[in-house]
Amino acid sequence: MTLRIQRPNITRRLVPLMDILFLLLSFFIILPHGTRAAREQAAKPPDWSSSRIDKVIEMTLGANGLVAIGSNAFSIEELGRRALVRPGEKAMVLVRVSFDASHRDFKALRQLLDARHVVYVILQEQRR
Repeated sequence: MTLRIQRPNITRRLVPLMDILFLLLSFFIILPHGTRAAREQAAKPPDWSSSRIDKVIEMTLGANGLVAIGSNAFSIEELGRRALVRPGEKAMVLVRVSFDASHRDFKALRQLLDARHVVYVILQEQRR
């Protein structure tokens, strides 16, 4: 009686491991290209490169739902009836949002600015 020793077929077990390694390698090679493109796209503000901005308006949305522009305070509805810029004038609006401001007021202000086709930047105050 002869004993036959079987050697494990190591290549059969290595093929799935090599597949996974190549997938991981290709993932980490391609990953930085996608994130860099997304960062570059997010860093470019829309329609600012070829146009000039005539006016910068700073406003603050408070916890009480009032929008302060300079020393004047307006409700969002009242701000909707007022003209922020003259026709043909391009303005950039910096909006500071109080941490305690309600989401409903914030959404209403964004809809108002979007309807007026105003370029705006929103800054949220940090909790103190």
